[in-house]
Amino acid sequence: MNEQELYTKAINTYGVREQSAVAMEECAELIQAINKHQRNGSADTLSNLIEEIADVLIMIDQLKAMYNLSEEAINIKKNYKLCRLEQRLGKETET
Repeated sequence: MNEQELYTKAINTYGVREQSAVAMEECAELIQAINKHQRNGSADTLSNLIEEIADVLIMIDQLKAMYNLSEEAINIKKNYKLCRLEQRLGKETET
C-alpha cells in the first residue's frame, strides 16, 4: 500500500473530523518537542523532535487529502510567504 492509499484508508476508517483532531494533537506535540529540545538539547529530545516532525508531515499530507487541497495551491501560498520572508529579511539587513 502506498502513502496515498494509506492516508485514504485512515481517513475512511476514522473520518475527517477525527483525523483533523489528530492533526491538531500532533501539532501540539511538535510544539512541546520544540520547547523541550530548546531547554534541554539532548539526543533524546532531538529524537523526539524528529519523531514529532514526521508525525506532523504525515498529518499535513492527510489534511491535503481530506480537504482536497492541491500541491499547486499550497505551493503558490508557500512561495508568496517565502517571498514575503525574503523581503522582510532584506529590510532587516539594510538597517
